[in-house]
Amino acid sequence: MRGIVWIIVALLFVYAVFELYRGLRGGAIGTERAARDQAGGFAPSEDELNRFVIERAYADHDERGAGDVGGKEASPWSDAPAPASAPPDTFKSTLEIEQVRREIAQLQAVLAGQRRDMDEVVDEVRALKAQMEAAAVSQSISPEYNEALVFARRGLDVDTIAERCGISRSEAELVHALAQRRDGERGQEEGE
Repeated sequence: MRGIVWIIVALLFVYAVFELYRGLRGGAIGTERAARDQAGGFAPSEDELNRFVIERAYADHDERGAGDVGGKEASPWSDAPAPASAPPDTFKSTLEIEQVRREIAQLQAVLAGQRRDMDEVVDEVRALKAQMEAAAVSQSISPEYNEALVFARRGLDVDTIAERCGISRSEAELVHALAQRRDGERGQEEGE
């Protein structure tokens, strides 16, 4: 496992050296193009941004190295041309804009996921509502027992309900129990 990590590190180092060499070799072209783009208001390409960063790093190194050298031989970085008079905030602003764009894309993806979830929840609520309505319809009492239900709600006893409606005592008990349960449910709903 360590061997793989070292190979990856070595490849990254070789790549960094290659990019550094490429940046040194194409430095003069990059500064002219950066100055032209800055004057024209164009957005720089990714290669131009990479060159700008490398050139800026060389310039920073030259500025720090000049004080350290103290009259000795100039640093090997002094061969690199100085970057154009482009303000360093341009690169920083471009990076911030790209970061904001990525964050917006991520937020849009999250929002789309939440919308899908919300649609699923709405569909489930509609299905449950339809089930509840179907259950309520199936629980409703038959029209022939409506009169018995009215009497039960008025508080008449089971024998009186059975006698007035012409139903059996067991049917009257069932209607009476149903009326009491519905009245209890309504009382609880009003209490909440």
